[in-house]
Amino acid sequence: MAKLMDRVKQWMQSPQGRERTEDAKRMARDPQTRTKAKRLFDRFRSHR
Repeated sequence: MAKLMDRVKQWMQSPQGRERTEDAKRMARDPQTRTKAKRLFDRFRSHR
């Protein structure tokens, strides 16, 4: 498991990883994306 986490950390520090992180942050600020995510999480919560 530690090896997997090391690989993830390496990727996150790479230019590609930083770019994807910025994409995710930008999408998280978008109200439409937030609404979609909220609906998805609400569906998961209602099935428990």
